[in-house]
Amino acid sequence: MTRKPSDLGEYARSLRTKKEASKPAGAVPPAGRNILQDIAGKHLRKRYLNSREHVEDSVLLIPDKRLLTLTGRDAERYRAALQDILGREVADESFRIDKGGSALGYDLDDWLIIVSPQQRECDIISDEFSFMEQLLSEVHAKAGPLIQQVTLGEALYGRVTGPALTPTALIASAMLGEGGLSLSVTLETPTRALEAFAKLHRVVQDAKEDYRSILSAETQQAVLDAFTLKYGAEGSRPGLGNLRLIRPDGVFPVKMQSASYKLRGDSMDLYSLTGTKPLMVYFQHGAGNGESRRTEQYAVVNGRETDDLLDALIREGFLFYSASAGRERLQTLRRAARQAEAGDLKSAASVSDLFRRVDSARAPETVRELEEAIAAIEGARDEAAAYGHFSSCSGDVKLSMVYPVRKDPVLFDLLSRMQDQDPDVVRYRSTGEAIAFIEKAGDQMVGEWLRAVSSRWSYADEQNPWVNLYLAETRPGAVELAGLQVEKR
Repeated sequence: MTRKPSDLGEYARSLRTKKEASKPAGAVPPAGRNILQDIAGKHLRKRYLNSREHVEDSVLLIPDKRLLTLTGRDAERYRAALQDILGREVADESFRIDKGGSALGYDLDDWLIIVSPQQRECDIISDEFSFMEQLLSEVHAKAGPLIQQVTLGEALYGRVTGPALTPTALIASAMLGEGGLSLSVTLETPTRALEAFAKLHRVVQDAKEDYRSILSAETQQAVLDAFTLKYGAEGSRPGLGNLRLIRPDGVFPVKMQSASYKLRGDSMDLYSLTGTKPLMVYFQHGAGNGESRRTEQYAVVNGRETDDLLDALIREGFLFYSASAGRERLQTLRRAARQAEAGDLKSAASVSDLFRRVDSARAPETVRELEEAIAAIEGARDEAAAYGHFSSCSGDVKLSMVYPVRKDPVLFDLLSRMQDQDPDVVRYRSTGEAIAFIEKAGDQMVGEWLRAVSSRWSYADEQNPWVNLYLAETRPGAVELAGLQVEKR
C-alpha cells in the first residue's frame, strides 16, 4: 500500500516502538538509520522548511490579521464585562478585540468575552495558552445560535475551568500519569440573563406537563425576570433576540481536550506533549534552574538542559535522528563556514537552518564536528554504539541530525525555543509581558531592546505579530530607533 508522506512519520514511529518493545530494559534508542524513518524525516523537514518564510532582521512585520473594532454600544457592553473581570474602571471608549475578547493592552488570561458572533472570524492575540484557538472554535460551533441572539443586547463572558492552569499544578498532574488537558467554559451575561432564561424554559416545560403550574408564583416570577432582562425595566433596552433560541441547557459547559499545549506562567513556561507517556518541558524565568525527572509513567524535563531534552524527545518518539539528516544540514553549514572564514560574517549570519540562524562564529567548528559524527554513526557496529556517538556530540551537532516525526505546532515552537533562551527574546515572545514592558519603558530603552531582539530573526514566524502591531501603533519612535521598517503581510 502506498502511504502519504503525512503518514510515514507515524508508521516509522510504530516500527520503532515495536522494535524497542522487544529490547531488554535500559536499551538505548535506535540509531535512526531505518530507511522509512529517513524518508519520513525528509518529507517533514522539507515541508516544515517550505512553510517558513525568511525575513530580513531590518523588517518589522505587521500582521494582516483580523481584529474586531468596538465603538458605541458594543464598546459599552464590552467595557462592562472587562471591568467586572479586571475589578477596576476602564476609561477606553473603543476597543480592538480578538476571537476570545482580548484587546491590545488588555490580556484576559483564561477569561473569554463574546460581544459579537463576528469574533468567530477573528484571530487570537494572546500566546499564553496555545489551546485557546481550539476551545473558542468549540464555543462558537456549539453556542453559535445562542451567541447570535444574546449579543444583540449583552456581552457574554466566562472563565476557562479545569485543572489549575499553572505550570506547577500541571506538572504535578503529569507525575500522576495524567496526560493531555481537559477544559470547559460556561458563559453568562453581567445581568445573569442565561440563568433566568434557563429557568423560564424549565417552568414553561413544567406548565406543558401540568397547566396548573402556570399559576404558581415561581412561574410568574420567572416570566417577569425574563421579560425585564430582555427589554429592561420599562422596555428601554434593545432586545436580546429570540427567547426560543436562548437555551443554555445542553449548550454549556463547552468542553475540549488537548493532547499537546503550551502554557506561560508567572515563574515558568510549560510545554506539554503526550506520546507513550506525558512529557512536560519547562523553562524557568530568571536565573533559577531545576532538575529533570523521568520515570516509567512520566517525564519532566528542564528545557535549558539541551541534552536531557533531546534525549527525552527521541525516547518518547517526537524526534528521530539520522546521519542522512546531518548530511543535508552540512550543505547549509559549509556555506556559512566559507563566508565566515572569508571574513563575511554578515552574510554568514544570514544563513538559516531548520530551526534557527546559524552561529557564524561557530560554523567552521560545527562543520568539522558534524562530519566526524556522521562518519562515526555510519560506521558504528550496532545501534547502541551509534547512539553513543550521537549522545557525545555538542548541542549544535545533535540538532543538526534530528527531525520531528509529527506536524505539531507546540513541538515546533519548543524546538525553536530551546535554540534561543536570550531574556530579551523570551520577553518578546510573550505578548502580555512585552506590552507591559513597552508601556513602562521609554523610546530609547524599547528601541535598544527591539534592536537586540531583531538581530536574532531569521523567519517570519519568529516575530510576534501582536507585539509588532502594538509597537507600530503606539511607539513608532522606538521602532525608528531600532532601525526597523514596518511591513504589512
